[in-house]
Amino acid sequence: MITLKRPVSAAALVLTLAGMAGGASAQTLTNRDTAGWLELGTAGGAKYSVQPSSIVRDGQTVRFTMKADVPPAPDGASISTVVAEALVDCTTPAIGTGTTDFYSASRFLRTVQEEAAPVPVPVTDPGQTLLIEHVCKI
Repeated sequence: MITLKRPVSAAALVLTLAGMAGGASAQTLTNRDTAGWLELGTAGGAKYSVQPSSIVRDGQTVRFTMKADVPPAPDGASISTVVAEALVDCTTPAIGTGTTDFYSASRFLRTVQEEAAPVPVPVTDPGQTLLIEHVCKI
């Protein structure tokens, strides 16, 4: 789990996660191009979506798969999409991410596998707020 100590933009978060990702590995989450993503809106320069079939509520805790798309860099090789397991605590509100898949504009790049369950941390980004507001009202 990555804990952020200060607010960051969605694009900066994507780049930070990418730098920590290490080598390539097998894709493990729902493909970014799979039908059925529900687009929630844009915040902080990123477009956020959820996979409705992945949403599971247990009291005030919600697990789901989310996607964040940022405008691709001109070189086309930089990260433009992140698909991640997410866990939200609706009472706080707080959000944490687990296993994460990274894509460039043209292809899958790598997976960062998290063995431990995501640990929700306080919201630091408007995109996180957008995700929390959607899954907590279900």
